[in-house]
Amino acid sequence: VFYTKPLSYRPAQPSSVHRHVVGRDVLSDVMVFDELDPRLTVDLRNTNCGEYVVITSASLNTTEVLYLSVLTPTADFQLLTPRVDGVRYYFEHRT
Repeated sequence: VFYTKPLSYRPAQPSSVHRHVVGRDVLSDVMVFDELDPRLTVDLRNTNCGEYVVITSASLNTTEVLYLSVLTPTADFQLLTPRVDGVRYYFEHRT
């Protein structure tokens, strides 16, 4: 199970993504993504087909997307393409 956590000083703004193993103590959860730029907001979702977990870190003028197959939930997220100022994009996978 993946979930987001907010910035301590902005509770409505997610800034990190964590992995939880059901049945284990929450203290053993692992942070898999941490957005250090407070101008960006982190979004966590599955693709429409349900095959990938997607982390999107975005602002009004830039986007960065990481993805992970649901078949390998303990693997590292893969960067789709590095963020570039002035470029926004969206990742979707359909079967």
